Amino acid sequence: MVARMIFSPKIFYFCIICIFSLSSSLADPPVVTVKEGNQQGQAIEFNQFEPFVAEYSGFGTNGNDNQLSVGITQDNTFLWSQEYKGSIESKYTVEYGLIRPLPPGSYKLTWYDKKRKEAGYRDIKINELPPPNSKTSWTVFIYGHGDSNLTLNLLEDINEMITAGGSDNFKIVLLADFDSTSTEALKDSGLPKEYWDKVVRIVIDKTGANVVEVLPEKDLDDPKELEEFLDWGMSNSDSDRYGLVLWDHGGQWEGFGQDTSDGKGWARGVSMWTSDIKDVITESLNNNNVNKFDFISFDTCLMGGAEQLVDFHEFCDLYIANPEIDYGDGWDYASTMAFLRSQPDISMTEFAKVEAGFWNFHHQQAADRGFKVHVSYDMNLFPAYNAKLKAFTGELVRAVQNNAIDMSSMAKLRRESLPYSLASPRVGQSKITDYIDLGNFAFELSRIAPEPLGSVSLDLVDAINELIIAKSLGTERQHAIGLSIYYPIDGKYSQLYSRDETWTIDGKSHRIRQNFLQESYGGDNWKKYLSAVQGLNIGDVAPPKIETPEPTAIPGLPEEPIPEEVEDNDAILASTNSPAVMNFEVLEGDDAYSARAALVINETFDNQEQYIFLGEIDSGILDGIGKYELEWDARMPMISLTDSEVQDPVFLGGYAWDPGSNIHISFADYLAPGAEEVVPLILFTEFDEFGYGVVDTVLEDTIDTDGLEEYALSPREYTRGFEPGGTIWPVYYTETLQDGEYVSDFSSFEEVAIVIPETGTDGLEISDGKVANGTYGVAVQTYDYFENESDLITFLVNVTEDQPVDTLPEIKIRREDQEMVVSWPNGTAHQYILQVSNNMVSGEWQGVDQNELDVADGQFILRHGIEDSALFYRLVRKVPIR
Repeated sequence: MVARMIFSPKIFYFCIICIFSLSSSLADPPVVTVKEGNQQGQAIEFNQFEPFVAEYSGFGTNGNDNQLSVGITQDNTFLWSQEYKGSIESKYTVEYGLIRPLPPGSYKLTWYDKKRKEAGYRDIKINELPPPNSKTSWTVFIYGHGDSNLTLNLLEDINEMITAGGSDNFKIVLLADFDSTSTEALKDSGLPKEYWDKVVRIVIDKTGANVVEVLPEKDLDDPKELEEFLDWGMSNSDSDRYGLVLWDHGGQWEGFGQDTSDGKGWARGVSMWTSDIKDVITESLNNNNVNKFDFISFDTCLMGGAEQLVDFHEFCDLYIANPEIDYGDGWDYASTMAFLRSQPDISMTEFAKVEAGFWNFHHQQAADRGFKVHVSYDMNLFPAYNAKLKAFTGELVRAVQNNAIDMSSMAKLRRESLPYSLASPRVGQSKITDYIDLGNFAFELSRIAPEPLGSVSLDLVDAINELIIAKSLGTERQHAIGLSIYYPIDGKYSQLYSRDETWTIDGKSHRIRQNFLQESYGGDNWKKYLSAVQGLNIGDVAPPKIETPEPTAIPGLPEEPIPEEVEDNDAILASTNSPAVMNFEVLEGDDAYSARAALVINETFDNQEQYIFLGEIDSGILDGIGKYELEWDARMPMISLTDSEVQDPVFLGGYAWDPGSNIHISFADYLAPGAEEVVPLILFTEFDEFGYGVVDTVLEDTIDTDGLEEYALSPREYTRGFEPGGTIWPVYYTETLQDGEYVSDFSSFEEVAIVIPETGTDGLEISDGKVANGTYGVAVQTYDYFENESDLITFLVNVTEDQPVDTLPEIKIRREDQEMVVSWPNGTAHQYILQVSNNMVSGEWQGVDQNELDVADGQFILRHGIEDSALFYRLVRKVPIR
């Protein structure tokens, strides 16, 4: 059966510039000027990927209140733009072609002045690439494993493949499986309904996209299905060069895939291990007399790890994967496949650089801009890298066995290592993930390790850097080397992280092999090292011990409703211009590493023994035993309806991604219009300097798997988006007192919801807003390197109207003979406290005893002898107590 595949191609572009340097055959690309007005005349034509520069000018530049967009439009809609605000230049240039690629079509280079309502346009046309002179033939196999929550994503990527097109010598051979219960996505795609609950084989060549075979529903987690697809494809494709893309969820060593069998559930119960994929590729290549693939890629999350390289280095020249979550749209198939079709003789080194550039521009959401890591590895250099990795893990174990390295320092190093993945606390996972950047860890280890471990660590870093051809890094991942490894914070590795064992899962026998753990790859020693870490953790179960000098604070959570507790105790006052200051001290715990503070209530709903944590108000890094303070200005991230007089704002919940980060992670349950099932989501909100946020990235929350133990594959972008009439329920962490013990959970509440208005997300406002006046608890907890938790301390806080503003007096410091004199006006006696420090670190400021102060001529005066080291002084306002 052969049927013509007709989809409506969709093009997705984003509105942030990300510069990625790529080589070009043109040293000086032509310049297209874009001035005010619609410049008439014939459209300027370029071939696809041909570099050119747009020069935008002619707009007003007066004043500091400008708002300009420059970019490219189609049908009066910006496909891509860069925003400039405030004081702006008179001219901006933007390069297109390999950087910011455009599919064939007609466009307008456009600038738009939002303040003056003026614009400039210039017509351009991007032509199809001419056929290459080379006769080299390509077949790219894509294992489209989309029978899960990824059906819509797969449909969008198929549209991109169709946009790229094929030729006599370039074919895309796709196996596609969908979740037939994703009816809305399937209906909108134009895919014929008879294919929804089937598996289809599609070939994209010079005639377009053709369904060449329709198969009954299959479990694509079964390695036999991959082998059958590759055998069928290779036997029908006599090509010079081959590529393979494995498309679905990825979970590092936990495997690839997750077939939900048209919504009926996970049939196999485990993912496809990369050791299974290795066996399949071996058989298929041998059966079809093919030497190897030119490239193999996982268009998934998390498959750029040391555990994966061992299974693919023999079968390809180039391996492409993401060590990190793919927060966006995966491969840019429209650009990447079209470019490969036009350059069939390209080396894999050059292809890696071009593909990384396309991928980089394809990932411009907030989470991507900050945290993306996409890497291409040269598998021809694997033996050299592997030798260095074996030497590293062997020397690491020897150093531990000989007590040559302090394991407490190693625990701190692990805690500070660059992490990968996203753990969802909603399914009981710590926010600390199980994966780190191996190169970053080895580099930091080299700075503290004795020899020869220090040198061996640097050798490994160099080997990984040599292995990597190209990579795309987010702003928060600039220190990433680009290769992950499994390293649970406490060393407690999964039972399934085994070299070769057979387990019975859901009544089925599964052979589980992690080839990385073989002696030949050095993973055997890595597992021994994890065992040593686990031993240290077992011996270090004591969490930090904290206390506070605040007499009204409560150890643990309040036993009574918080308003009643406040009636019996004074509360610290908080307002936006007079923050509450809360002090605590770590008494025990040299390894105290971090602290988190959350707003908590327990009187909102019927169950007053349920404590609702409304969100994190602060978090920070500690330095072991010492005194610390935190401030809260009565503001919290809120979500509300724009200009609504009916809907009160609700707490967004969640926490900052990293201390000080402007990206906020929260959780929600979402019911789309007309849907019957609630979808659990992870929201990434980017806040600007004025405290306003935009939900930039939405992921479906981590998917639990039914197996021997709970583990999960990575989340994936929720592409349906928020629609008018949909309902959002923020999800909060809760603790409920049951039979004398606190039971933790994540909960949403029917009463706390936002219905998306007719204006869609434009009618939503997220801001760092002041909470309603009233009484709250601020629960503070500290953690050590292994995430052992201290007991809670709850500060009672009364949020009030803003306090009258007064200015702090000016401190004057002068020298009189052999004394230093510190003075300030005493207009309001004892309203301020003088503090002193020798290094200006917040936690090390100490109050000066009032008895040491003199009063003369309307001044408070402190005198002391001249010190050898510098001293710093500051005045702080006394915290008002109700």
